Amino acid sequence: MEVPKDYVPVFIFVIGAPGAGKGTICQTFAQQLDFYHLSLGDTLRKLVKEKPDSSFAQAVKPYITSETLMPNDMLREFFNQHILPEALACRHLGVLIDGFPRAASQISCWTGPAPRLVLFFDCPKELASKRVVDRGRGGASREELAKIFAKRYDQFEKENGRILDHFGYVKSDEGVFYDPLGGILQDPLEAELNKRIVIRVDTSGTAEESWQTLLEELERSTYWTSVEKVFDDLLDRKIEEQKRQMREFDRGSKEKRKKVEQVQAVGVGVGVGAECNSNAGDHDDGCEKNVDGHKNSNDNKIDKDKKMEDGYDGDDDQSEVCEETGDH
Repeated sequence: MEVPKDYVPVFIFVIGAPGAGKGTICQTFAQQLDFYHLSLGDTLRKLVKEKPDSSFAQAVKPYITSETLMPNDMLREFFNQHILPEALACRHLGVLIDGFPRAASQISCWTGPAPRLVLFFDCPKELASKRVVDRGRGGASREELAKIFAKRYDQFEKENGRILDHFGYVKSDEGVFYDPLGGILQDPLEAELNKRIVIRVDTSGTAEESWQTLLEELERSTYWTSVEKVFDDLLDRKIEEQKRQMREFDRGSKEKRKKVEQVQAVGVGVGVGAECNSNAGDHDDGCEKNVDGHKNSNDNKIDKDKKMEDGYDGDDDQSEVCEETGDH
């Protein structure tokens, strides 16, 4: 769907262990629901590959190689200079930020619009490990891939609970809601609303099964309903704009037809006048010709009468012939 220039896309964070199916399901999500898919890992590797000599590439390359988290100031620069400009200019209904956050401390690095949803893709560790090893990457052996997975999964387990707590908030035994990172007291209603933005999706099935599971979870989420309303309102705006353009087009067409009819009416009037003038001219010419003919006829009659008085019969040619032959 074409979106207005002032439209701000809906942002959704996608988190989960390596091998949980984030990339595969996000691609389907983007195609089916008109979202823009931004994988932080893929975008980062692409930047380093395209501009390996840049200062940013040189600074971030060791963290990519070692599969460790980059410093927050570097991550913030990455967001502000690359991710957010691309995301805000994408002209889609929404944007999937795939692979963020990987740690609770990274959340403050995000300077864009607040996420409307956080999708947590969850599957057993053994299955996730098998997926990572089977798909391979960068020519690494299966043993190397297994070690890389183990390192990243340990980090995931360490941080994921804190990430979910941040977006979902935790209720203490005393019934007080608080932010587990900062200890800031939250309004109970606000905390409950924030809980709804986290949707856990079982991605242990096939890609198609996991996609269907995600759709079912979205339908059960009251917060996704509010997101859909944003899209419905946008569609209504689009329809109203199309109706307005059609009304302006019809109005313009009527005005054009009216002008054409006026021009045609003026043209017909000019044509009739010209024809009348032409006929009048022909009539005048005929009258002049008749007058001239009548005048010539009278002149001839006068000449003939004069000649008859002089004894001339008016046959000039015959008289000349008789005089020459002498035959009278």
